[in-house]
Amino acid sequence: MEIKKILSFPQIYILWQKIVGDYKLRKIYCRDYIRTKRGDSILDIGCGPANMVHYLPKDIKYVGFDDSELYIKNAQKKFPQKNYQFFCQKINFIQNFDEKFDIIMANAILHHIDDEEAKKLISFAKSNLKQGGRFITHDGCYTQNQSKIKKWLLKNDRGLFVRTKDEYFELFSKYFDNINIIIREDLYNIPYTIIIFECFN
Repeated sequence: MEIKKILSFPQIYILWQKIVGDYKLRKIYCRDYIRTKRGDSILDIGCGPANMVHYLPKDIKYVGFDDSELYIKNAQKKFPQKNYQFFCQKINFIQNFDEKFDIIMANAILHHIDDEEAKKLISFAKSNLKQGGRFITHDGCYTQNQSKIKKWLLKNDRGLFVRTKDEYFELFSKYFDNINIIIREDLYNIPYTIIIFECFN
């Protein structure tokens, strides 16, 4: 069975994340970059089994969507509270929400989709952010003087569209003028380069 099919099962996916240190990443990412405040509304694009929720405050409105029915069912079972909503939906077909969000996340999504799909996603995020809201992403990234092991891991990632910092920036800059870029090498248990984009509406 291919690794993509194996990781489509929520429990196996969660175990894999524990091994590589994804929970360490989520804790730091939520604390230092998401920075959720009480009462914030959050949209999580490609939420998977919603593991990010564990590191967010309880008193927020959280909406997550993913195209995996297995992941969404798992999320709904784990988080039945009324302030959490989950939808099984492909990114391309999602319509604008009636209410805009304080924070929109797309975590480890962009390196799975080509430039045209990425532009649609970023445009959708821009359209659904409140004034003063933030769009935040993280993905694997190629950098200069990167070690061979990091390049090998990025090359063999499930995502086929790992980009350089400039290539990611070109996508974001079409929709956002105020952008923070952070590169981290220390968020996983394995040698891996992460780029974080924080875009202000």
